[in-house]
Amino acid sequence: MNMPQIPFSRAQLRDIIAKKVDADRGHTIIGTGGRRAAWTFDLKTLLMDAAFLRGVSLHMWEQLKSHTPLQIGGLESAAMPLVSALSLLALESGSSVKSFYIRKTRKTTEFQRRIEGELDSSPVVIVDDVLSSGTSVMEQIDVLEKEGKRVYAVFAIVRYHDLGFYRHITERGVRVVSLFTLEDFPGVEYVLPEPPPPMPFTVVWKFVDAEANFFHVIPKSAPVIDDAKIYFGADDGYFRALSQEDGHVVWQHKITLGAEGKYIFSSAALYDGVIYYGAYDGTVYALRSLDGAVLWTYSDSEWVASSPAVAGDRGLVFIGIEQGLHGRHGALVALDLTTGEKRWWSEMPSFASSSPLYVSDLGLVVFGSNDGMVRGYDAVTGRVLWSYLAHGAIKASFAYAQDREMIAFGSMDGTLHLLDARTGKRHCTVSFDAGIHSTPVIYDDVLYIGCLDRSVYCIELEGGRLRWKFQTNGRVFASPVLYQGELYIGSNDAWLYLLDAGTGALKGLAHGTERVVNKVAINDVTGRIFVPTHACEIMCLTRSKVPKLP
Repeated sequence: MNMPQIPFSRAQLRDIIAKKVDADRGHTIIGTGGRRAAWTFDLKTLLMDAAFLRGVSLHMWEQLKSHTPLQIGGLESAAMPLVSALSLLALESGSSVKSFYIRKTRKTTEFQRRIEGELDSSPVVIVDDVLSSGTSVMEQIDVLEKEGKRVYAVFAIVRYHDLGFYRHITERGVRVVSLFTLEDFPGVEYVLPEPPPPMPFTVVWKFVDAEANFFHVIPKSAPVIDDAKIYFGADDGYFRALSQEDGHVVWQHKITLGAEGKYIFSSAALYDGVIYYGAYDGTVYALRSLDGAVLWTYSDSEWVASSPAVAGDRGLVFIGIEQGLHGRHGALVALDLTTGEKRWWSEMPSFASSSPLYVSDLGLVVFGSNDGMVRGYDAVTGRVLWSYLAHGAIKASFAYAQDREMIAFGSMDGTLHLLDARTGKRHCTVSFDAGIHSTPVIYDDVLYIGCLDRSVYCIELEGGRLRWKFQTNGRVFASPVLYQGELYIGSNDAWLYLLDAGTGALKGLAHGTERVVNKVAINDVTGRIFVPTHACEIMCLTRSKVPKLP
């Protein structure tokens, strides 16, 4: 079959691209992590021009056609016109090529796919407009390998760095190919982008829940650990204990009822050899951590999404429960740690899926609900000591600064609240651009919190001044974990971010293949990091270089 004549020579394509180098001339170009960039190639605009798309695709096809059969695909959105054009060229030439594209995040409805297109066993070529740091390529390789597909090569129109720079790709057995490099554009003065962040993590093992439900994009059951096991609930209705050594199931406990695809979203509390958690069958469970034996249950609600807070010194566990009854939607209940007997409860007119905080030195329990009301309770009697109205639903939990006797939390109207723990009186508030579904962590004079505006913030407790902000590529539901001067926090872009706690500088990345909506757990002895994903997976990671203790 005769192929159409190439409409542009390579030199002509280069000249067209050179005219679309968008330097910072009076407007802002945003790069990785929200940092300002000096320039970029505006190839996405060029790929909407039919003649350019045809021309660049023909040049790429000249290098690909001898390697068929192939599968050609890439990440939305720049790869999509290239994939379509290359597929049509393959059809015109009678070659065997399958095409696909990868969603940046898994679709939560219909088939809930991350990859659109039917794949076979042929080698895969990933195509894109530019290859800069290679981080998004690593993400695509992980997604495809999870589906058992071999990536043969990545093919970009423009490559930013020499091939040695992309060792993190080539060491995976993937070739790096491009039509052009920056050396092909000598007339333009460039300041190269910053090098890619290190990926200092190694996956030791991975647990997969075969019945994950991707519809509910909110934090689910975060892992808790002891010396040897990791405990969490999953979408298939099982609460499991896994071995930290190799990820095998030590024991599991099944609940049979759920609500609208929800089974266990409650993050467990571990105290004195007992696991406490709630479930969407309306029950609070106490299980022996050794073997999963049920010690007691408490059932006086329809759903329990809240995570428990244990007051070992009072012999109590506090947890939010929910009802479908009008005027009695939610409550905070205090249960006896040993028997599960109800000691007190406090009803509220709205749903209450947030999680309580217990402040031992004040004998105080703090709890919030969907109507924005936050209350401070006497831990023993349940008497309301104070109340505070936030103008947005409270979805996560609270942090406590002991030396300041200050409570910190976020609300879904995009506000961070700092309150006096004894009186509930407001110290200050900080407004963000989107809601907050993350629990803050406090250290010294600052707090760290994630926000649905895709950012992680470091805020000073005194006056609420911003110290630093780091932007991810997805909404941040996850709560941060501070460990040895570094901050671990996941994002809906399926990456785990390792940030310098003092400056917010990006120090490392790990790809989860699915949204990371919960906080991680870290074993301080082994250094192993346990990362939960939206698919109820658990990844066990190790660091190639563990920082020394101060």
